Amino acid sequence: MDFGISVNRASYGQLTEGGPIPIPSSENKFRTTRDRQGFVITNTPLGAHLRGCHESDGQSVDTQNASHEETFVNCPVVKKYAGCLEIPPRGTRVLTAKFILQPGIVPHTYRDTKYPQRVGLPKLWSTREEAGRFIVRRNLEYILGNCAIPVPPSRQAVCLLTDHVALPLGWMRDNYWQVRFLIDTYLNLEDLTYPSNAEEYGQVIKATVKGHLIWVFRYAQRPHKFWHRSYLTTGRPKDGPVFQLDQQCYPLLELCDVGENFPEEHELVEEILRSDAVSQVLDLIETKRDVRTGLFPTDETPGDDAVEYPFHFSSHVLLWHSLSRLAKVAAHFMAGSAFETRLTTLAVAVRTSTLDHFLCPDPATGKQVFSYLVDGAGQRTFYHDANDLPTLFASSWGFTGTDSEEQAWHNTMHFAFSTANEGGYYAGGAFEGLGSVHTRNPWTLGYFQQWRYAQMSGDRHAEAIAWNKICGVMLWDGMFSEAVDGHSGEVTSKAWFSWPGSMIGSGLLERGNRERYL
Repeated sequence: MDFGISVNRASYGQLTEGGPIPIPSSENKFRTTRDRQGFVITNTPLGAHLRGCHESDGQSVDTQNASHEETFVNCPVVKKYAGCLEIPPRGTRVLTAKFILQPGIVPHTYRDTKYPQRVGLPKLWSTREEAGRFIVRRNLEYILGNCAIPVPPSRQAVCLLTDHVALPLGWMRDNYWQVRFLIDTYLNLEDLTYPSNAEEYGQVIKATVKGHLIWVFRYAQRPHKFWHRSYLTTGRPKDGPVFQLDQQCYPLLELCDVGENFPEEHELVEEILRSDAVSQVLDLIETKRDVRTGLFPTDETPGDDAVEYPFHFSSHVLLWHSLSRLAKVAAHFMAGSAFETRLTTLAVAVRTSTLDHFLCPDPATGKQVFSYLVDGAGQRTFYHDANDLPTLFASSWGFTGTDSEEQAWHNTMHFAFSTANEGGYYAGGAFEGLGSVHTRNPWTLGYFQQWRYAQMSGDRHAEAIAWNKICGVMLWDGMFSEAVDGHSGEVTSKAWFSWPGSMIGSGLLERGNRERYL
């Protein structure tokens, strides 16, 4: 057994302007446990350790021939262990190596030979792996295993990463949809035919959801009173003070989701609802309100791109939805309060202003559509991005209240999935689809939008086409990338991108889809 292991923090891909983040020194200390049945590799500057053991037919193999303790600086552990294993004629031996990577420094007196008994998917899942079920399971495992990071010294706070390679950072936007998927999975554990460990899974999911809510409101720093674009696991902002309107809404929605789905957490929800964090963010949003139009500006779109005009459609739909949901939660905990009235009044005003300024005729067709960006004085752009999920949900959320508004929404979505959507729709090839100017190719989030919109419209043919694309670009491990090549379906940007897998997973858990796809 070759202990060629180095415990280090991954380098951060510099896809945002915050600059490089220094990596802690590489100092790997190798030692065997006192009972000689395992080993520990500790990186003290990093504050993390790896425990491992070697088993033969479920029985620990002594590593007594390995050295007791040795430190390796700026290089992997260079150690090998060799032992003799007897195999009788026509016999078999099952050799297993088990590892657990954990935060913290292991005390020298630490000894523990107990390791997880379940290894790999076959022992976790007992039912058939249809594509839909495989997607749900693997994306759940990915979030819990790769993206949920406990934040010391708290025993509860959990930071969620967008992905574990290119952007090991917390994004309020991405994180909300990851949490939403975890909640949807939690609510459907029995329907997913989980084995006997369903209760344990439920506890882990719930602890992760609760932990992230705590991290958002108690650990994610807001030096300018609003939530920043992205965060390190510690809660420190990665980038400068860029104000994204939609990122202020998702923590409020997450608070509502926890309050509605986990009534036993009512004390935590009420405490956060009454906290300075909620009031400060709402106060700041209101101070940014344009007096002339009643609209709310943003520095960047949900694609993290600078805006041509200050007011963005899907962010206003999201703001209205968040305020409306939060008002209902406030009615439960603070019935008849000025806070509840404030939220309700503001939500109505947001919807009215949004309809007044974004609804207009498409210059190319004359049909009523919703603009993408406006300046409130007649200038506007027509575009739809794979990142603009609130536009997709505008109808199901109840934003469109009349037949004409509903038709304008349909017209907007039809425009989105057409070549008229310049820079947004990438035509040509078996995997053509909705994408983004942020990364100019079809996006897996775009395939999700096409799939869900086809379901909302009752178009089974379009639904099948979109589903085939989703399955066609799914990676070997059930995950999805950010963008793909429109002809081959090969990854062109960020191989692991938890947001689309979470959206697709939640869609599969919708009533009706469970029976058809799972």
